[in-house]
Amino acid sequence: GHDFIKDILDINGTISFGEYNNVGNKRVIKTKSNLQTLMLLASSWREKMESTVIAITGSNGKTTTKELLYHILNHYKKCSKSIDNHNSTIGLPLTFLNCNLYDHYTILELGANKKGEIERLCKIIRPNLSLITNISNAHIGNFNSIDEIIKTKSSIFSCLKKDGIAFININDDAISNLNIKNKKITFGINNPKADYNGELINNSKLRINNFECNIPNEIYYLNESILSIYAISKTIGIKNKQFQEALLT
Repeated sequence: GHDFIKDILDINGTISFGEYNNVGNKRVIKTKSNLQTLMLLASSWREKMESTVIAITGSNGKTTTKELLYHILNHYKKCSKSIDNHNSTIGLPLTFLNCNLYDHYTILELGANKKGEIERLCKIIRPNLSLITNISNAHIGNFNSIDEIIKTKSSIFSCLKKDGIAFININDDAISNLNIKNKKITFGINNPKADYNGELINNSKLRINNFECNIPNEIYYLNESILSIYAISKTIGIKNKQFQEALLT
């Protein structure tokens, strides 16, 4: 990245971080680690933030779930979100710094390519509400085992604030068996034990407890994601009618 610093400085009003002294420009701020500096900036941003932070991770579906939740909440609340799938130790702090300090909710997607990465990100964003969509070894990558993946992703719950809430996919054994100290709200498809039990009807409706939600034809297969964001939405005060109207727009 340092190869492009001179190009950046050609643009008026820009500054750059740099780990080396070979640029010779006062607009380059010397750091020991650009990554560590970026994380410190993001952590400082969180300290100033008045927004409720919602953190989402999972082996599959986290970007879709984040976008759906933002779509619903943004109809009724001021919201920010992480952009695209910028969810890494570089991407998340960068996109987090573009989130508004004074929005009601900030919805962030967290990813992990190695063990400990979710915990590292959570120490920056300090979530109020957390969700794991699912856990599998579909993208095992640099992990040594499924247990290592579970431990890494479960940090999104263990790093919750004391009054934070963990949203649990009760149909996923890896998630439902986690030892969680915070308040738990459960959801599951065809699972009467869940706080929010969802049942797909004719690929057009999702019955959630006593509420029948019409689902657009093009996203009926996202019933589990819709159920999870319904659980979050209801918890923070979105009414059934509001949820339905937002989902269909």
